[in-house]
Amino acid sequence: DENNIKVIHNGIDTSRFNYYNDYNNNDKIKILTISALEEWKGIQNVISLFSDNLIRKNFEYHIYGSGSFENNLKEMVKNNNLDFSIQFYGTVNHIEKVFQDYDIYCQLSDGEAFGFSIFEAMASGLPVIVYDIPPFDILIPSDVAKKVKHKSQKILKEYLLELRDAKRRKIIGLAGRVYIREKFSLDKMVSEYFNYIIRNS
Repeated sequence: DENNIKVIHNGIDTSRFNYYNDYNNNDKIKILTISALEEWKGIQNVISLFSDNLIRKNFEYHIYGSGSFENNLKEMVKNNNLDFSIQFYGTVNHIEKVFQDYDIYCQLSDGEAFGFSIFEAMASGLPVIVYDIPPFDILIPSDVAKKVKHKSQKILKEYLLELRDAKRRKIIGLAGRVYIREKFSLDKMVSEYFNYIIRNS
């Protein structure tokens, strides 16, 4: 208080992320990650889970982005004969159009400054899976996302299998969408900056 500090979070332009998902899927459930392809982003931890027959039978994994760890990830997919289950799509400009084609958003980063793509996925109504580590242990409540114990493949598998159920995906996806609109909207961020400036001018 004596330093007059206030935390104002980044805001998401929720008007960009329309809700189209009916959560029904008669084919394989599609998992999405949009990220820089760096080792600390944890994409390899999702890929490695596809060595499990039950995961491979029920899910596909699509990865958007580029980065220094890209060749390592592609080699991992190739060496484990996962080409039919895991696809790379490079960079994309209009991610709001991508979210509506997927069922689950998964990003197992070893921490983030904020994690825009995660919050944008939530704004789109996708159920999100992250590690239960900073900043997500504080920024995201457990009832609006699935938070995995750090590096736990067992819990990650359990959560993915749980999210085969369309009703579970809908409950978590809609809860996350409401949470982002209430706590992390662009309007809220602007309003908090404005009020802070007025109070301290």
